[in-house]
Amino acid sequence: MEDTMTYKPVISALTLFPLYHQIGAPFFNGKNVSNFMLQWEDLTMDWLDGPYIKKVPLDCEKIIGKYIKTLGTYIHSNN
Repeated sequence: MEDTMTYKPVISALTLFPLYHQIGAPFFNGKNVSNFMLQWEDLTMDWLDGPYIKKVPLDCEKIIGKYIKTLGTYIHSNN
């Protein structure tokens, strides 16, 4: 009896997000918000809203990150 099953290799891509202050990591210092958002959206394209929103303050200057954490969208992203 011949084996009639066809096996196809499973290929998956692992997307790595650069760590803070690493080359290629997005960082917002208060300037060029459009560039930051474009880079951010490219790196987080397939993310759910919760992790997407929670990570934004970590990639900003400390004072900007603290402000973001006071916004309603950030607070409600826990739910």
